[in-house]
Amino acid sequence: MRSITECGFEHPSEVQQNCIPAAISREDILCQAYAGMGKTAVFIIAILQKIDETDPKPNTALILCNVRELAFQIKKEFDRFTKYLKNIRCAVVFGGVPI
Repeated sequence: MRSITECGFEHPSEVQQNCIPAAISREDILCQAYAGMGKTAVFIIAILQKIDETDPKPNTALILCNVRELAFQIKKEFDRFTKYLKNIRCAVVFGGVPI
């Protein structure tokens, strides 16, 4: 909650109000909104809500996107939301370059 507040979120957008509860309950979502309306926050918050940091088994989430720049943008947002969470790792993996 501290990270969400620090990211400047005061009230959820319409997209977030409609999609976060559905995503947390693992419903399929098809969402379309203008840039900056909080679509990325929807799936990041839903993923983080499901992670149990005390569980010794690793939790894994895979986010796929079609553009390298978008992948880096999503990672940056993920890092902002996980600022106060321990044991959360995020990485960007993409093709076209040697490992």
